[in-house]
Formats: sequence, structure tokens, C-alpha cells
Amino acid sequence: MMPFGSDRDEPPARPRSPGWMITFADLMSLLVSFFVLLFATTTVERHDWERVVLPISEYLTGHRLEGKGAAEVPAPGRARLDLNYAGALLDKLVTDQPALAGTQITREDHRLVLRLPAQPIAHWADTEKPPLADLARLLTNLENKVEVTAHRAVNPAPGADPTHDWVVALGAASSIAGALQHLGYPRPLPQSAMIDLGDGGQTRIDVVIEDQSTEGGAHATP
Repeated sequence: MMPFGSDRDEPPARPRSPGWMITFADLMSLLVSFFVLLFATTTVERHDWERVVLPISEYLTGHRLEGKGAAEVPAPGRARLDLNYAGALLDKLVTDQPALAGTQITREDHRLVLRLPAQPIAHWADTEKPPLADLARLLTNLENKVEVTAHRAVNPAPGADPTHDWVVALGAASSIAGALQHLGYPRPLPQSAMIDLGDGGQTRIDVVIEDQSTEGGAHATP
């Protein structure tokens, strides 16, 4: 007979797991968390995707593509005042139109600046083979205030007329604004001229889209 309290009264000891398994389990947990986080940051929600794609598709094709979230697309009046919306349309336009290759789009505090590449003003003002036709159509669909600004460097030559460069720049802005209106832009286009420091002889054209609605009347800024 075994005495009370002998080894037979104690349960058998459980085998211990190796120490490396705890480290391995922690590593697997971290890897799973990493891939979940990576997936969450790279997955586009269908609702948000359709809000961006459907208006662009309708503008480019002229047909409305119905989707699951089509009824939830913001009303045009609200979307058109959003510079992010306007910037997305401009990016697509510049990418798809060879005539606008080299155009720069800059987002500033309360406006978008579409800077046309260096070309003779006659090229941009041409309405027979209009490189600005699609831009005019896009701007027509925006309710934002649009302005054409010409930048020209002052002529450093001795005896040069200090007002000549401003007059030339203002004439360039007027030509571009007139071309856009001839191509279908229906509202008045304010024009302004800016004189910059530089070597002179070149005129840069900016089409500025403000984050406010259209205001009538044109003006010129010396």
C-alpha cells in the first residue's frame, strides 16, 4: 500500500512548449497585423471610387454610367465648386490631349492654376485648329470663377518703354480669353497682366480657377 501523498496522487506534468514558439507566435501576429494594415490603406471603397469616376466618365463619353453608387454622386452644383473635383478633370484632360502636353497644374490656397507651356500666343488663340477647345468645354461645365493671367518679364534694354511689356501681356491675355469664349465659354473672362523679373521677350499664360462661383465683369491689372 502506497503512503498518502505519494507521486501517484499528483497529475502527470504537462510537456512544456519550446521557448522559441512564443517568439514565433508574436512574429506571426505582427505579420498578420502588418498585412491587414497594408490592405486597409490600399483598398479603394467602391462608393468613393464611383463618386470620382462617374462624373469624369460622363464628361468624357457624354453618357452616364450607372453604378451601385450612382445615385449618391454629389449634385453638380456642389461638386463643381470643389477644386479637387476640378483638378481631377484637368489632370485627365491634360493627360489625354496631346495639344496640352507640358501643361502644369498647380494647387494654391484657394485656386487652381493651369499654366500653358511656352508656345506663341497665336498657337493658343487659333480657333481653326483649336488646341483649347476641350479646355473651353471643361471650363464651361464649371461654376467656378475663371481668369486668364499673362505674365511677361520686363525688357531690360536701355530706353525700353516700361509700359510696352505690360501692354503686350494684356493683349496676350485678351487673345486667350477671346479664343476660349469663341470656342464656347459662355461667361465673361476677366483678364490680367503681370510683369515679372526676367530677361524679357516671353509671355506665360495662366488660366486660374478660383474656389468661388463666377462673377461677371472683366478687368485688367497692371
